Parts: sequence; structure tokens; C-alpha cells
Amino acid sequence: MKSSLLITILLISFIASAQKQEVKRIITIEGNDTTIIDVKVNDVDAVIEKQMKIVYSNDDNFKGNKKMQVFIDTIIDNEENVFINDSIQVINGKQNIFIFKDDIDRKPGAKILIEGMTGDEGGFDFKFNNENDESVFVNENAHWAGIGLSVLGLLNSDNKIMLSKDAPFMNLDCAKTFSMNFNVLEKSIPLHKEYVVFTTGLGFNWNHYGLKNNIDLNKNNDSIFGTINSTVDYTQNSLRSTYLQIPLLFEFNTSDNAATAWHLSAGVVGGFRLSANWKTKWEDNGKKNIGKINDDYFLTGLQANALVMVGYGNANLLVQYSLKSIFQLDKGPVLRPISLGVFFDF
Repeated sequence: MKSSLLITILLISFIASAQKQEVKRIITIEGNDTTIIDVKVNDVDAVIEKQMKIVYSNDDNFKGNKKMQVFIDTIIDNEENVFINDSIQVINGKQNIFIFKDDIDRKPGAKILIEGMTGDEGGFDFKFNNENDESVFVNENAHWAGIGLSVLGLLNSDNKIMLSKDAPFMNLDCAKTFSMNFNVLEKSIPLHKEYVVFTTGLGFNWNHYGLKNNIDLNKNNDSIFGTINSTVDYTQNSLRSTYLQIPLLFEFNTSDNAATAWHLSAGVVGGFRLSANWKTKWEDNGKKNIGKINDDYFLTGLQANALVMVGYGNANLLVQYSLKSIFQLDKGPVLRPISLGVFFDF
């Protein structure tokens, strides 16, 4: 009897314990104020809704579709990275949460850092850091880093489309003339929140000029010139160059959400020539041959291009116009590259 009573008491205690509502902790950050609330699990949604209404009613900056950052500690998964509302990052191992303060009070460059988030059992250990630390900034509203492809043309000294008489050896095969960009690094500096930013970075540019008329490229000490090759028929004949590029761009965005923003980028892109070559392909008695001569062919060593790019999300249309001739001064005809293409930023 006593044994049965003890078992019954233990069973009732276990059921009561199991039915006891778990308490979760909610943190609401509003500007520089932090509110911590311990709430039963069934009341979490109501508390969050109430906190959101308080924020919307007290701060005009959050009216409309702007989201307030509300955190429930128990949703953090210790085994993987978790992203909440796009602006909170839980870093695996350290379990830190970064809240970008410019999402709250629109102060660019500031952040709030909450360290030591370990869930219900460990509680919270807070450390706030409001310094202008951009080490964790993501350049969401910069549009330099990415990859693009453009059709390429040449303008003469009068800024008109180049004709054969302007430079017979540079008569272009349009189907084989193009430019590629692969931009690997970008850094943006907010000038007016996320709506106006200054962007710089690093990228690579490849230019491929397809040549007509079976031309051989030649150069002497003074200039570059071409001669007609009457012995072979080239299947590919191209002058190619590679440049390292650094942009100085001003970018204008219609929204602080990069995925849904229209944007305009304009500025100057400088370039330093890394390599150049003349490459040919032809067949001789059924045998395929390839010729390649690495030489600068008096191509300019320093580029300066005006760039205008307009886009939505990560898709862009770009126009780029060279402020300098493709060839060094007095070493070749004055021909300025111009390109029109598409660009997809990362």
C-alpha cells in the first residue's frame, strides 16, 4: 500500500512537472533601451505583439513595414548558424548576436553587441558595444562585387563610332569583341544612411577585341600597325588585355533593403594593366594551330573609365566609357573603348 502510494505521488509529481509551463525570455531593444521579460510559453506571442505595438506607437521610424528586433532565447540552435530578421547573426561556437544599430535608430556605422547568449539554462550575460565598429558590416547596398559581360566597341577621336579608315588594323568583328568583369572585393561607406553610399573595391577586367581582315599586328619603337596575312586564314584573331580595377563610386538606393531596392551607381573606375597578348588560330592541311605573342602592343598601362550602372536587386545594366585612348599617347590611333552590358552583383 505504501509502495503504491509512493508511486502514485511520484507519478502525480512527474505529470505536474511535465505540465508546468516552460518560461522563455524575450529581449526587446528599442533605441538605447533594453527590456528583458520572462514569460510563459503560451504567452510569448501575445507579449511580442504587445511589444511591437508599443514600438510602433512610440516611434515614427518604425511605422509601416519596418520590423522591430524581438529575440526569443530558446530559438537559438547551438549546432548551426541562425539568422533572424536578416540583421541578427548568431555565430556558431561563440553564440554572439550582432544587431546593427542603424536598423534601429538609423545611426550608420553603429552596432549593439550582445554576447554570451546560451539559452534558458545558461541565462544571459550582456555586453553592449556602441562603437563605430564596422568589422561585421555587410555591404548590402554596394553593387561593385559581382560578375558581368558586355559588348565592346571603339569610338574615334571625334567620339563617333570607329570606321575602318580610322584604324584599318583595328576593324572589329562585333561577334567576337566583348568585355568581362569579375569584381572580388567591395567596401562601402554610408554617406546618408543606406540611401547614399561611397563604394570602392577591387576587380578584374578582360577585354577581347576580335580583328577582321586577316590582320597581323606589328609594332616598332614608335607605334603599332597591322599588315595583311595572305598565307593563312585566321579562325580567331584577337588583341586581348587584362586590367586590375579600383572603383570610386557614389551609389544611390531607393530602400535600405538591397533585395527590393532600385539603385544607381556612378563614378570613375581606374585600372592597371596586368597583361596583354595577340592570339591567333588557323588550320593548315587539317592541322589546328595556335599562335600567341605576349606583348603590350602599346596598350595604355593605366585606365580611367566613367561608369554608370542602374539596377534592381542584384541585376544591373551598365555603360562604361573610357576617358583615355586604348593605346598610349602617340603610339597608336586615338580610340576610346565603350561597353554596354549586364552585371550581377553578389
